Amino acid sequence: MQNRIAAEPRVRVVEGGRRRTPVPPEKPQPFAVVIDRKSRASVEALAEWRALARGVAPLVTPDFVLLTARLLGERDVTLFGARRGGAITAALPMARRGRTLRAVHGAHTPRVDLIGEPASIPALWCALSESGGWDVLELCAVPSDSPLSQMLPELARADRCRVRVRETSRAPWFLVDGIEQRIHRRFRGDMRRLERQMGGVELERITAFDRAALADILRLEAAAWKGAAGTAIACDPRLGAFYAALARVFARKGGLSLAFLRARGARIAGQFALEDATTFHLMKVGYDPEYAHFGPGQILVRETAADAASRGLRRYDMLGQDTAWKMKWTNEVRPHVEMTIYAPSPAGRVHHFVREVARPLAGRALRHVRGAA
Repeated sequence: MQNRIAAEPRVRVVEGGRRRTPVPPEKPQPFAVVIDRKSRASVEALAEWRALARGVAPLVTPDFVLLTARLLGERDVTLFGARRGGAITAALPMARRGRTLRAVHGAHTPRVDLIGEPASIPALWCALSESGGWDVLELCAVPSDSPLSQMLPELARADRCRVRVRETSRAPWFLVDGIEQRIHRRFRGDMRRLERQMGGVELERITAFDRAALADILRLEAAAWKGAAGTAIACDPRLGAFYAALARVFARKGGLSLAFLRARGARIAGQFALEDATTFHLMKVGYDPEYAHFGPGQILVRETAADAASRGLRRYDMLGQDTAWKMKWTNEVRPHVEMTIYAPSPAGRVHHFVREVARPLAGRALRHVRGAA
C-alpha cells in the first residue's frame, strides 16, 4: 500500500508591485502515535486530540474512548490521523490485536466515528495502510451517514483491499421540541392515564457525580430481566467501574444526566445519559418491575425529553437498536455499519475467503441439512 498523499507543496511567493501569488493550501499529512502516557509524543498528541474533540458528541471523545479501552483491556492503542501545519485535523483511535486492527469498541460503545474534517480522510487512510502489521481492519458502529463510512471503503478498494460494509444497527432519534404532540395519541393518552393512576410523577435529575444515585440506576437496570439473565451492569464489577468513571468524568465536563422518575415517594425508573450542547444521548434505562404495567420507562423518556427541550437541547438520541418500545417515539433512525477491510496480502486474502466465502457457504449448507432432516 503506497502513500497516495502528495508531497507537501512548496510555498511560492512572488512579489511584483502590489501583487502576490496565492499560497497553495497545505495538504494534510498522515500520522500515527501509540498511546502511552509515559511518552512525551503521546502526551502531546492526547492534548491535541482533546482540543480537536471540543464540542463533539461525548461517545467519540478521547475520555470515552480511553475508558472503553481500559474496560476492554486494550494494551496497544494507536491514534491515527492527519495533521496540517503541525495541528491535528482528524483523529481515529484503533486497537491492535495480533494481526487485526480494530476500533476501540465493545458492547457498551454505541458509536464509533472520526473526529475532524472529512478532507483529511485520505491522509488518515494513508496512516492506517502504511502502519503495517495488520491483515484485517475492523470498524464497528460507524454511522452510515458519516464521511468515514462513505470515503474509507473507496480509498481501501483503490489500494486493492477487499472491503465488506454491512448495516448492524438502526438507532432511533427524535427532535425534542413538541415531541409529545407528535407521538400517537393513544400512546400519549396511555401515559397520562397511567400517570394519574400513580397519583402523579416527578422528574429528578442529577448532574453531579453521585455514587448513591448511580447505584440506584444500576439497581433499577438490574431489577427486571437483565439481572436474572446476568447481563445487567451490576452483575459485572468491571462494568460498574466503567459507568462510575464515565459519570465522574462527564459530570466534571457538565455532560452527565442521571434521571429518575419518582412516584409515590420512590424512584421507580432511572436513566444514565450523556449530553452535549444539542443532544441527549440515552445510554441505559431501567425500572422497578413492580411498576412495569405503568410503563415508567416510557414516562421517564417523556419527562427527560421535555426537560431537554426546556434547556435548549434539540435532539434525543436513543442509541442502540430500533426496538419496539423506542419506535413508539419516532420513525427516524440513524443506521450504523460495520466495515471490514482485508489487506491485499496473502494473509489478508485468506481471511477474506474464510470469513466472506467459506463460512457463509458452510452456514447455508448446514441450514439446508437441518431443513431436510
